[in-house]
Amino acid sequence: MPAAVDRCERMNAQRHALVTGAAGFVGQSLAAALHAAQWRVTGLDRVAPGDQSAFDGFVVCDLRDHAALERARVEPSYDAIVHLAALLPVNARDGELLAVNAGGTSAVLDRVASAGTHVVMFSSGLVYGPQPAPFREDMPCLPSDEYGQSKLAAENIAARWGRATRSPVAILRPSVLYGPRAPSGMLLVSLMRALRQGEPFAMTAGEQVRDFVHVDDAVRAAMCVLEQRAEGTWNLASGESIRVREAAELAARIAGSPELLRIGALPYRDTEVFDYRLNASRLRETFAWQPRIELAAGLRQLWEAMS
Repeated sequence: MPAAVDRCERMNAQRHALVTGAAGFVGQSLAAALHAAQWRVTGLDRVAPGDQSAFDGFVVCDLRDHAALERARVEPSYDAIVHLAALLPVNARDGELLAVNAGGTSAVLDRVASAGTHVVMFSSGLVYGPQPAPFREDMPCLPSDEYGQSKLAAENIAARWGRATRSPVAILRPSVLYGPRAPSGMLLVSLMRALRQGEPFAMTAGEQVRDFVHVDDAVRAAMCVLEQRAEGTWNLASGESIRVREAAELAARIAGSPELLRIGALPYRDTEVFDYRLNASRLRETFAWQPRIELAAGLRQLWEAMS
């Protein structure tokens, strides 16, 4: 039976998109998808990627450098801005998460976006906080950590901007993203890299439940939203949950090195989220979107990309 065709695979030519965080693994993959669909693509990030073939232009700047940020403004205005740029907790100093994730969102909208620009922002499922999973979009947002709070603040800024300018704003709340070019701080990437180098990998007992979404599936979801100039909030998740221990064991079997796993060698963090699942039925129903890459296939791809 042929694969279902998403209602996101009919893009109009020569629209112009700005992608912030464009040097990241989601940004590079999204730029490639937009380029293939005949969009003009301008990238923005603190560093430029080595391969810029998908970009028609690239602006190197920090979101907190407002004068430099204005170099990204174009006339006529962008048809769409996909806002991926964000600071992760592992890279942040005190107070930086709110300044970059919320303040940077405000700066992009105030200095680069125009009324009528379609804004698509990647947020996080962590905005739901410590509530019973799976999380649904109609649940209250009660983030308990600074990162989740900063992403919720960014969502609120984008929503207020959309109402004030009468512009469509879409929010995507992904679960755990992974795939080629993902940063080494991510669990599956760190694990695969250790196995590729033949090094032992220490981890917790791995009873946490996660929903891993491949970057290519996340990009297709973003393309769905862009194609329809949709506005609203959607969870982005595969719908297939797995315990971290089982995911690690699967990765180790693919690598052929199960003996390198050190399950239970590390304690759980005090702030550990044990059940991190998102209900993505609204996304599936709105756009006929379905994830296509199962975890085993995605891990094999990640393993081969590290060779």
